[in-house]
Amino acid sequence: MRFAARLEYEMQLLLFTPETSGGLLIAIPAEEADELLARCAALGQSAWVVGEVVEGEGIEVV
Repeated sequence: MRFAARLEYEMQLLLFTPETSGGLLIAIPAEEADELLARCAALGQSAWVVGEVVEGEGIEVV
């Protein structure tokens, strides 16, 4: 895993804490994001788009 140089160590650690990783993140096709966000809003559930999957090697957090 590579992190952008501007990300402080503490910010990097957030990816590995129980409160900010695992079951709290999901991945769906980009074309379904608006529908999911609308459904979450209708249920009173907060949801955000926090990134995207792109072609390449490994994981790079920017």
